Amino acid sequence: MASKSDDKTSNVDSLAMTFGKRLGRLEMLGRETLFQLAGLLDRCGALENAMVEEHLARETDERRMKHLEEIVSKLEMVACKIEDQECSENNRINEKVARLEAEKREDQTNFLELVESCLVMEEKVKTIESNNVKIVEVIKDIQIEKETLRSLTRSHNSRSSDCNSSSKPVNNLSSYTTTSASLTHPPPLLGA
Repeated sequence: MASKSDDKTSNVDSLAMTFGKRLGRLEMLGRETLFQLAGLLDRCGALENAMVEEHLARETDERRMKHLEEIVSKLEMVACKIEDQECSENNRINEKVARLEAEKREDQTNFLELVESCLVMEEKVKTIESNNVKIVEVIKDIQIEKETLRSLTRSHNSRSSDCNSSSKPVNNLSSYTTTSASLTHPPPLLGA
């Protein structure tokens, strides 16, 4: 029995040793686990801080985005107003240009008609001037003939000739007076 008790004690000792070793290992593992846990806690704290910062940054970004969206919408409204004003201004300018072009065409037409009328009037004036020159020449010729006839009648009256011979120049004088009477009236206007 002594050997059995020795065996038991040796078993107990070996079990105690094994238990001690295991307890030492567990203690070591517990320390390592505590170190790892402390590292994990530090990491979690850093992660939490990073997430808080990221969340704050997101909120700031969202506020900025909302502000920028408001600015963009205001700018779009201003751009639309400017575009509408430009369109209405362009329409007014186009209408004015069209009206000015129509007035220009009308003025050109009126000017051409005026030039044509001036050309017609110039031709009429030239015709009247040439007729006047001819009339003046005829009047001069008639006056010369009249003076010649007067001098002939005077010289004839001074000779005291007979009545039959004096009536002949009077007939010639009456034919000249009828010719001169028809030439003293201006010719009718062309196109009238």
